[in-house]
Amino acid sequence: MRKVIIMFLLCSSFNYSYSQFNILEEAYKKKSEKKLEDFLDHWRKDILPISDKEYQALLTTEKAVYDVFYAFYNPIDLQRIGSSEWGDTIYQNTKYIIIQHNLQYRVQNKVFYTEDEKIIIYKKLLKKEGQDGIDSLNLQKIPAFAEERLMKELLDKDIISTDTITNFRPNISFRGKEVVYLSPSYNIELTTFLGTRIKKNKEALNYLYYLSDKEVAKRQCFLEKKIKIWRGHWGAYWQLLTYPQVYTIVFDKEMNYAKLFFRLVYQGGEAYLKKENGRWNLISSKLTWIE
Repeated sequence: MRKVIIMFLLCSSFNYSYSQFNILEEAYKKKSEKKLEDFLDHWRKDILPISDKEYQALLTTEKAVYDVFYAFYNPIDLQRIGSSEWGDTIYQNTKYIIIQHNLQYRVQNKVFYTEDEKIIIYKKLLKKEGQDGIDSLNLQKIPAFAEERLMKELLDKDIISTDTITNFRPNISFRGKEVVYLSPSYNIELTTFLGTRIKKNKEALNYLYYLSDKEVAKRQCFLEKKIKIWRGHWGAYWQLLTYPQVYTIVFDKEMNYAKLFFRLVYQGGEAYLKKENGRWNLISSKLTWIE
């Protein structure tokens, strides 16, 4: 009996996904914005934002993850976190906002370091690598090329705990926009529609186009009547999220500071937030890399 129930649930899940995929394919073939809207609206209703009751049931650190995300995330005002190579208004005319469905977080002894503290650690790193004359080096500031490596060393050395929220559904809104969450099933569905097959091997996932480049471009153009998406730089994968995407949030053990690592299309950076009077506030943000 148990096997029958499991098979029924698997078949139901497959039929549900297949039905949704059919709606998207039909919308494209008929060039119907209405049917595309139906697909996206069904997605919106399918995965609802976290409720107040669910939020109150979270652990203290998990609540802080949501609160930091609320304080940082705003795809309509990208200039506040660093100027994108694509401009700061890339989502102004987008109707649907696609938000990540998971977020990693860590708690450490400390996340905010003064320049003097960073210089001391940097000299220790160079000494460890056998570089002579480090003690006599009169550093006033960490070289830009070494900043990211140094911060990784600082943040990785004293981790207290680490975890991931795998059903991340922030209750966030923007005027004139609808919000959906990129669950694994919708990720696969959209990726397949866009002409990419995902093959899993022992080491990683492989993304391969099964449609012509012209057809892929047409499908992307169709979806972009309602959402904004990007082709991956290094293969046939797709960047479906509405940026910025937050990779990791790192808290100090007193929960006074948070360091956040993020992606903005083909760029990425880091931001600091501070908790003041019970609210998280962005105190600095900068882009540090580009693909």
